[in-house]
Amino acid sequence: MAGPPHTPAGARAPRRQGRGPARRRAERPHRRRRRREPRSDLSARVLAALPAIAFALFIVIEGGLIFTVGVFALGAVCLHELYGMYERARPVRLAGFLGLAGLLLAAQYGNQRQVLLVAVAILPVLFGLTLAQSGGSR
Repeated sequence: MAGPPHTPAGARAPRRQGRGPARRRAERPHRRRRRREPRSDLSARVLAALPAIAFALFIVIEGGLIFTVGVFALGAVCLHELYGMYERARPVRLAGFLGLAGLLLAAQYGNQRQVLLVAVAILPVLFGLTLAQSGGSR
């Protein structure tokens, strides 16, 4: 009646003698690992640029207000990325987007004088929004 103890399901089988890790390594043929060369991401960049090229061609060909709206969309994406990088400086995002829209509309419907006027007028707006955002001194 005294037999080997029963092992629960999933338990390891007893190790065989003489087949340790060093022995297993010696039995395998020696293979050199190939060093992976850095892969070029040029094809991924070209594939990502194709829709951007199509969008740029579309807004340039259409011109007028569609061009202005397209440049605003691109500018808004660029400003969002820039403000993300300057997060510690707490940029006034609203002033940047208002300035971009104002400059583009002045360029679309006005002349050089109106563009300069908007560029100068955005400075007091930026100052006021900065004071409103900071909430007082620290």
